[in-house]
Amino acid sequence: MGIVQRNVEQLQRLVSDVLLFRRDNSATVDDTTVATDEQLLASRKAVQESRHDTLINDNAEELATVLIVDDNADMRAYLRTLLLDRYYVIEAADGQSGLKLAVESVPDIVVSDVMMPVMDGLAFCTRLKQHEATSHIPVLLLTARSSEQQYIEGLQTGADIYMTKPFSADLLLANIASLLANRQKLRQLFNTQHLNTQHLNTQHLNTTPSQHLTTQNSPSPDRRFLDTFLKAMEKHMSNTNLKIEDLGDEVGLSRVQLYRKVKALTGMTPVEILRET
Repeated sequence: MGIVQRNVEQLQRLVSDVLLFRRDNSATVDDTTVATDEQLLASRKAVQESRHDTLINDNAEELATVLIVDDNADMRAYLRTLLLDRYYVIEAADGQSGLKLAVESVPDIVVSDVMMPVMDGLAFCTRLKQHEATSHIPVLLLTARSSEQQYIEGLQTGADIYMTKPFSADLLLANIASLLANRQKLRQLFNTQHLNTQHLNTQHLNTTPSQHLTTQNSPSPDRRFLDTFLKAMEKHMSNTNLKIEDLGDEVGLSRVQLYRKVKALTGMTPVEILRET
């Protein structure tokens, strides 16, 4: 409501200028209203952050992380309000800072605007999908650009969903939930394949986990990453002093990036996979 009220006030000021309303009266009304808005927003933000902290403390492992990238502070605040009760939310104001934050934190999903300064959403999505640590992350693009060519352009960057503004809040939430559910299905598929491989290995067949996971003719980037990770794991299997950092060095990721990516793709930590292989 604070965002809506602020936008209404901006429109009202424009109309006031056009109609040549008295500037002094307009300024007095605006100053009073803005002060009231700031108090309401500060109170609302405090309540939201308190609820968010409670959710994190009570259920930190189950909260998916959503990265919001948008240069409009009001839009970020609105999206945060929509998502706060369901997800752990982090924010960035442009594609460049969003990419840096994504590489450092490896979120579960990204919701990004297209038109932004420094680095726009299309370039951001392309870079995100090209980076080894973040290539698996689903991306939902939000934009006012609604032509068919612009829609195609958005999907060609690797975006999973392209939504035009104004958008339905319910549809946005449903799309986010759908993308995360699809990621969960991929994790279940990996676990099924992993268990099948373990069964084959107990029968002393010449099949390694990495070979079993790359039986497709055209493996996806995620499958190729898992293949590389599992081969690195097999290579160091006899090393009793093996550390996660050693595996990270093999695949070119930091400890945190490796943990987050493997967990996102498989539902298991690198240590859990190592123990079961």
